[in-house]
Amino acid sequence: DSYRKLVNVTIPIFFNVRVFNITNPDALEIGEKFKLEELGPYVYEEKRVKNVTHENLEDGTITYLETKTYLFRPDLSNGTS
Repeated sequence: DSYRKLVNVTIPIFFNVRVFNITNPDALEIGEKFKLEELGPYVYEEKRVKNVTHENLEDGTITYLETKTYLFRPDLSNGTS
């Protein structure tokens, strides 16, 4: 059961990205503060796949390669990617 949970992660993993856009880029030249516009959050779902490359039954270890894929979730985001 622990092996299956390690190899097949079924818990959803999400992360939010926020971007800050400088709306007055010339402000630095004249000594003013930047004005920032916050964009997002843009939500991504992370999918993890572990491909087992070796199992050592003697010491109970495994070796695997993990692939991560990120899927944009517009239904959870504020804006487009």
